[in-house]
Amino acid sequence: MTLLIILLMLISIVLIVKYNKYRKTNLYNLIYPPNFEQKTGFNQIMEIIKAHCLSDMGRERALQLEFSSDFRKINRLLGETREFLTILETGLPFPSQDYIDLSPALNRIQTPGSWILPEELADLRLSLNTINDCLGFFRLPSSHSFVNLKARAGNIEISSNLLKELNRILDEKGHIRDNASETLGKIRKDIRAGRLPSKKSLTNC
Repeated sequence: MTLLIILLMLISIVLIVKYNKYRKTNLYNLIYPPNFEQKTGFNQIMEIIKAHCLSDMGRERALQLEFSSDFRKINRLLGETREFLTILETGLPFPSQDYIDLSPALNRIQTPGSWILPEELADLRLSLNTINDCLGFFRLPSSHSFVNLKARAGNIEISSNLLKELNRILDEKGHIRDNASETLGKIRKDIRAGRLPSKKSLTNC
């Protein structure tokens, strides 16, 4: 008898939980219908934000924005917005260029036997320098009050050895140096040596 009562109680609890979940879902849909974003103009706000983004990554992220009724999330996002607005209004030196989407190249080189192109390597250096400058900005005394944006940056670190190696391989214009590797240096030396006699012969004709 006791076992039967316990079983009935468990069944009742399951039914109550399912009913409450169903009721909440219907209530949510009643308050926020599927076309809520279109009715309130939220999709237009997304387009306005997209138009002011500096990079393709930013524009893609803007289109991923969605309406939320989560108080904590809204409060955090408003805090980030207020802080960045302060940065723009006060003219603080936050990096505003070289936000490059390298995901196609980085995804491609995960395949064994593939390689990164010289121009992509140059873009990688620019991108890493920008990220490094962003992190450096949040270490400035003037940025100590930007707690939400600092939290967004998280514990990102850029290896100084990686940037050092990129600077060793690439010159100021983003071209690969002759001494990037011993083999490359020899190949380029042989190419130049092979072209010089031809150039002299053409000059003498």
